[in-house]
Parts: sequence; C-alpha cells; structure tokens
Amino acid sequence: MQDLHCQPCDRAADTPEIHHFTTLASTSVEARRWLMEGRTPPFWIVADTQSEGRGRQGRVWQSEPGNLFVSTGRRFSAPPATLATLSLVAGIAVHEAITKAAATPLTLTLKWPNDIQVGEAKLGGILVESQKSATAGAYDLTIGIGINITSSPALEERQTTHLAALAPSIACDDLLSELITSFESWQKIWNEGQGLETIITAWQQRAAPLGTPLKVRLGSNRIEGRFAGLDPSGSLLLKQNDGTTRTITGGELL
Repeated sequence: MQDLHCQPCDRAADTPEIHHFTTLASTSVEARRWLMEGRTPPFWIVADTQSEGRGRQGRVWQSEPGNLFVSTGRRFSAPPATLATLSLVAGIAVHEAITKAAATPLTLTLKWPNDIQVGEAKLGGILVESQKSATAGAYDLTIGIGINITSSPALEERQTTHLAALAPSIACDDLLSELITSFESWQKIWNEGQGLETIITAWQQRAAPLGTPLKVRLGSNRIEGRFAGLDPSGSLLLKQNDGTTRTITGGELL
C-alpha cells in the first residue's frame, strides 16, 4: 500500500521534481502510473521500501529497508531502440555517483546491459521500460534503479554485495543526490541518442576489460566468449571461441 504522504525533496532549480515515499509497491510502477495519468515529466520517485519491486525478465526485486530504490519518468520522441540505450546512461550515472559518494576507493564495473558490480558480485541494477505516450509521436519511459547499501539479497547464479560492507560512510541521501545530478548531466550528453557515441565510450571505460570471459543466456541456450565491447547501437559484442564476433541485442550475462 502506498504511503499517501508523499513529500517533495529539496532540489536544485534545474533538477526535475523529486518525490519521496515511505513505502510503494514499486517506484517504477508508480512512475508509469503518473505518466499515464498525465503527470508532466521529468520527475523522480524514491521510496524507503518497496513491497513489489521488479527486476528484469519479471524477477522480483528484493527491497530491504536501507537500500536505494528510485525511478524516473521521462518522455522522448526517439524510438524504443534508442531509448533502451538510456540503460547505459543510468549505468554511468550509478558508477559515477557511488565513486563520488564513497570515501573508500571501490573497484566498480558496469556489466551489460544493466548491472553494476564489485568483482563478480552484483551491487545494483537498472530496469528501463517504455510505452507509447498519449502525446502523439512520443514514448513514455521509466528507469528504475536499485543499489544495495545496507544489505544484499541472495540471487540464483549470482554473487551479491552491498556498500556498507565496502564503504560504510555512504549515506542513502548523499548517494541519491549524486545519482540524480550525474544522470541529468549524462542524459543531456545522450540527447535522445545524438550523443550515443560519447555514452558508449564512457560506458566502456567503466566496464570490464576487453577480453574478459563472458557467459550469455539466450532463452534456454548459453553461449560463451569474450567481451569485445559495444557496437554503435549499444549492443554487446561477444568474441566467440571460434574467432567470430556475435552481436548480442538481448539475453542475460551470467
């Protein structure tokens, strides 16, 4: 059940509205509902806890108190394939925000298409969803971001970690502020896909080194290879064991 006492947060003059809830079913679901009801984007929604948090491919996002759960609602005229590259923008912003907020240096890497990790352990994730807008020729977009601060859930086939175990001085409010500032800055560079080349370069600088072994799950199949970067559209390039390079547009890295 949603806490009806939503409270706008303090913000800079050029920052979209930030709304804080004690409890929501899901910040992304709430953001999508606001867009459908005609709320003017952009805006940010943050919740202390979520009762029905969602991850990619229909997974439940475990939402323990003390972690960061935030979504933003946007509206663009770019096509859905271009809008999907905002997951790269969000990844850069998360990486930059944690780096700035942490007093202790962390070895963070971005994992295509939507994770941030320390070593092999997942620290946070991103969920980008789009739908046709009531505004002609436009698409409404929600970007959900979750970062493990005080605890980390147990995930099948994945190690997890949280910031309190790595950089205990990070406060949720400070991290949120850095995240929003960074995202707004990088989104301007992205500019509905016109700055995608710059975004891809920045993302790759924060990813694992080229040649890192990867396993990709495509439906019921698994393929192996080595990380060969991103193509100009933001898709993953996987150098397979036979020497050929395969373009991955979907699926999940294990």
